[in-house]
Amino acid sequence: MTKWPRGRAVGFGVVALLVAVGMAFLATADLVSSAPDPTVSIESGEMLEGETDVTRLTAEDVTSPALCGFSVDVVYDPDVKTPTECDADPEGVIEGEGGLADCDPDYASDTVRVTGGVGTAAGVTGDIPLADITWTAVGSAGDSTDLDVQIVSFVDCSAIPVEITPVADADGVNAIVAPSPTPTPSPTPTEEASPTPSPTPSPTPEASPTPVETCPPVFPGTYNGSVRLDGAPAPDGTALAAAIGGTEWASTAIVGGLYVVDIPETLPATPPCFEGGTITFVVAGYVCTPSPEWASGLHGVDVSCELAATPTPPAVTPTPVVTLTPVPTPTALPPTGGGGLLGGNGSPWAAALAAGGTLALLVTAAGVSLTARRRAE
Repeated sequence: MTKWPRGRAVGFGVVALLVAVGMAFLATADLVSSAPDPTVSIESGEMLEGETDVTRLTAEDVTSPALCGFSVDVVYDPDVKTPTECDADPEGVIEGEGGLADCDPDYASDTVRVTGGVGTAAGVTGDIPLADITWTAVGSAGDSTDLDVQIVSFVDCSAIPVEITPVADADGVNAIVAPSPTPTPSPTPTEEASPTPSPTPSPTPEASPTPVETCPPVFPGTYNGSVRLDGAPAPDGTALAAAIGGTEWASTAIVGGLYVVDIPETLPATPPCFEGGTITFVVAGYVCTPSPEWASGLHGVDVSCELAATPTPPAVTPTPVVTLTPVPTPTALPPTGGGGLLGGNGSPWAAALAAGGTLALLVTAAGVSLTARRRAE
């Protein structure tokens, strides 16, 4: 083992310490020199005609020195879009350090100005949201405008603030686009169920329809005129009917002593069909004349009705009663003397014949008298 002299060992320690310090300094210097410069940028975007969009203004990569105050302008084309709202320090970073921030969208006709300051000596570092600007599209689809970021001031927290340099600016672009057509969703195909075959029904023989007899069309006859009852105009509301062959084909009510009626009033579709004939005008309790033959077309017929006479019942002739008078039967007398017929007026047989003749004569006379009486009646 080699032993170094004490003095030489101390010398080597000092050299080693100097080397270490030098390397640390070099590392720190390299780290500082490699840090990016601060940048103030604004987002690009696009919007539909007449709609709104929000873009953010941000200070990025602020390291050392820290930021204590700033004033930044955003210049735009007012024919393309215009600011309608501006929210300074949207995340409260400046306010969190006791500072204030402000955004003026009407700073100029084509400029928005954002300003702010921190209330502590420590300042703020890192990525710092400075403002959210709301734009409304006033141009047409296809128009666009640059969002030009211009740094007015960007100072540190020294007792006498010094501009932080260099500070880059990153511009944005905002365009107006046409709305995309809404795609029409394709219908989802529906699986169709296979139909269940139905049994084929046996054909049922159709019965031949029975021909239906129909009535031929008839152009009605229109009859009109006056109606008189027993020589005077018929009262209003009196019913007048028209019949042919005992079938009533029309009826109406008399108004102002006049009537009008279509015969037939309703044409039958099936038998019995209307065949015309002699028209009988009917008023209850009256016999009316005339009775014209039906014809189609317009006819003027005045109707006169007389009160119907009450019929006299026929006389009944009583049947005569014949009374018959009984005729006594003659009694024959026994013959006397020599047995034979006796002549002369005193003969009993002659008396009997005479009696019988008288009876026949009475019966005959009675019959003649009865016949003659019946004829006379």
